[in-house]
Amino acid sequence: MKIGISVRSEYDYYFVKKRYLEYFNEFDIYFIYPYINIARACEEMDGFVIIGGADFNPKLYDEENYSSHDVNDEIDELDLKIIDYACKNKKPLFGICRGLQAINVYFKGSLKQHITNHENTNHKIILVDDFLDFPHTQIVNSYHHQSVKRLGENLKVLYYST
Repeated sequence: MKIGISVRSEYDYYFVKKRYLEYFNEFDIYFIYPYINIARACEEMDGFVIIGGADFNPKLYDEENYSSHDVNDEIDELDLKIIDYACKNKKPLFGICRGLQAINVYFKGSLKQHITNHENTNHKIILVDDFLDFPHTQIVNSYHHQSVKRLGENLKVLYYST
């Protein structure tokens, strides 16, 4: 199975953190970069992972920036194009942290630009409704300071955090 992973950008570099490569190592992993024909690259993929990273630009959900850091319009555009391709072509899509936030924004949701007690910590999440064999509560790590404010159209919450 070919999995396309969105890259991140810092200074003059594009990168994917090692932990994503380790986690998805059983698949054929391909990086999707800005400045390429994204639609053509996506055609070859069986599914997509939108990874974590810097904050999403609040202008994309019609807010002024009052607490978002290191926004990168190039990466926002990349993620939205991959999400758009996946949705229009009914391909599996998985969002991790910022990736989930990008999916929410794509579906016309918005974000809380700053929440406390979620950066570099572990916290409990609680299952909303029974879903497959998912546990009722889990402990997850968190490296972000943003969360969903308004849920996007046609999206459903599976877990929430207090």
